[in-house]
Amino acid sequence: EEQAWLAPAGLFNTGTHLVSLDLTKNCHLHKRQNTSGVADQVPWGKHRPATVRLKHRNDTDWERSVNITTILPIVTVKDPYHWMGSMCRHPYIAFWPHTRQNCPNLLRENDDTAIEVQVKYNRTNSSQTVKHESLVGMWNDFNKLYVDASFPRLIVRYEDLLFHHDYVVSKVCECAGGSLLPTLTMLKDNTKPHGGVTNLKSSVMRYGKIEKRGEGFSNRDLSFAESKISKELMDLFGYKIESNLIQ
Repeated sequence: EEQAWLAPAGLFNTGTHLVSLDLTKNCHLHKRQNTSGVADQVPWGKHRPATVRLKHRNDTDWERSVNITTILPIVTVKDPYHWMGSMCRHPYIAFWPHTRQNCPNLLRENDDTAIEVQVKYNRTNSSQTVKHESLVGMWNDFNKLYVDASFPRLIVRYEDLLFHHDYVVSKVCECAGGSLLPTLTMLKDNTKPHGGVTNLKSSVMRYGKIEKRGEGFSNRDLSFAESKISKELMDLFGYKIESNLIQ
């Protein structure tokens, strides 16, 4: 009998690493020996779109050999306004014209043309570059593919993991048929392999304040975001489009 695995997936800056650490510390899948049954990421790459699930494998022995149907992806999403702010601070392998002073920079300066974003999953292979209409389009496109996917997956809001930690972790573990540890542990610092650190206190301060939501956006950015963010996804995830952010 093959055993199930939990594995995070999601856009950059949505807490995928936090999910992996959190579940590894707090949830063990039944009948597993010497492992919690929680992987670092889905075998096709946690930041890659859902459409490559059967087309791409990462390079570790486990990722190449695991039965893909035993994976339950835990897909993290973040409020798109906060997420774009996170991308301004840490763009990873997403490329579009912007500066620290002008970000997210969704529209070209001299007209109302959207600024394209290119995500270069392999810088030496252009066939693995995914293009999006804009940063808003990137949020829409990636999340829509996981919402519409035909395979089992569980979608979790980053904000719920942050503010309702024990409830979310227990429900995810229960959904996967796992066993919770007697005392749940909430990580104080989310240290990432590439050197980034997210402090719990700073995260609560940032994502708990409505005024931080559109921080750094120009009025043009806010107007464009309001018109282009998927209403369907916002309703599904329980986020609000805040037109009153425009000054």
